[in-house]
Amino acid sequence: MKRHLILSMLILLALLALFAWGCVNGAGLNGNTQIGIITNVVNQSQGGCVFTDKLAVQNEENGGPLVVHAYWPDAFMTEPEQVQQIVQDMLRNPKIGALIMRDMIPGAASAVKAATDPRRKMFCVSVYGGGDDAAAIAAQVDLVLNLDIAALGGLAAEQARRLGAQTLVYYYHPQHMREAIYAQQFAAAEQACADLELDFIAVELPTGDLQLPTPDFLKRDMSRRVQEYGQDTAFFSPVLGSVPSLLVEQVVQLQAIYPLPCLPTPYLGYPDALGIDFDYGSYGAQGYGDYAYINAQIAQYLAGKNVSGRLASFKVDYADLEIRAAYEYAVKWLKGEVPKEGVDLTVLQQIMENISGAVCHLRPYQEDGVVYDNYALYCLEPYV
Repeated sequence: MKRHLILSMLILLALLALFAWGCVNGAGLNGNTQIGIITNVVNQSQGGCVFTDKLAVQNEENGGPLVVHAYWPDAFMTEPEQVQQIVQDMLRNPKIGALIMRDMIPGAASAVKAATDPRRKMFCVSVYGGGDDAAAIAAQVDLVLNLDIAALGGLAAEQARRLGAQTLVYYYHPQHMREAIYAQQFAAAEQACADLELDFIAVELPTGDLQLPTPDFLKRDMSRRVQEYGQDTAFFSPVLGSVPSLLVEQVVQLQAIYPLPCLPTPYLGYPDALGIDFDYGSYGAQGYGDYAYINAQIAQYLAGKNVSGRLASFKVDYADLEIRAAYEYAVKWLKGEVPKEGVDLTVLQQIMENISGAVCHLRPYQEDGVVYDNYALYCLEPYV
């Protein structure tokens, strides 16, 4: 009898140990396992909010890890205490096993450092590594995922050549050139043009009160460039604001070439320039994130203007891609399907290719000879 009792106790302890191991390693993920996502508010990050909310609904329906969505404060630059409190609430919530921060605002990395409990391992992702320097961010989180802004210069030149361009006109803002990342983008575009025997024309933009290019100047200059170099002239600019839609509108009118928006997504420049209607406030069903609809509408419009195959972008929205990729990698981490320490870039690349339906180029960030293995920069092959 005593022997049976001891055997039963050993079996019970073994089952408890197995259960505990499963909980720690995510082997039995259920609705009680949550993933926190912090984004900017709607007026600062429309896409990030819409995509996060849709992800929350999808995973509640299919039984995946629940999404807890929080927002950075409106005036985050002047509210460091509130930033720290938001991070604390996420990191100290026992139900949350991973945290994703999209739009890595200034002070977020230090807030993570202050709130992290060394006794509890949590997977922490920064999507878009802005705000603090790369070393500070990479030191405080497990994974940084960021669009490869520098590589976009070379990618724009390569795509321009594929679309038949003979010349690439690169409009830049002098203020952007003071930032290392945009200086690198400029250099990458110039070098790629040299390698591809593509004429590179750099044009400094005059600015108005809001430090945005003057629309009248841009219209006149683009028209003059096409007259001078021909319709196989491509245009690219890293400047935000009203420029993307104006570039698309003018390229279509001039029947020139547009290799990429500065932030590649079918939602930057194209809808406003082409008059495509969809619901910004919803995801799917002709809303934000219905890529079959938006890409079909773009293709139909361009065909009607006889410029098919002369304008391109990413097939999917970069914000959607980043949030979903971070979420899916975090799920794999919770399940023990990827290493607990370090980042498996091969797995991350495959996740991003599955989501986007495009070839993904992924590389670790490097600065001053230091390689940050957990800081992944990505680009997708453009979609025409």
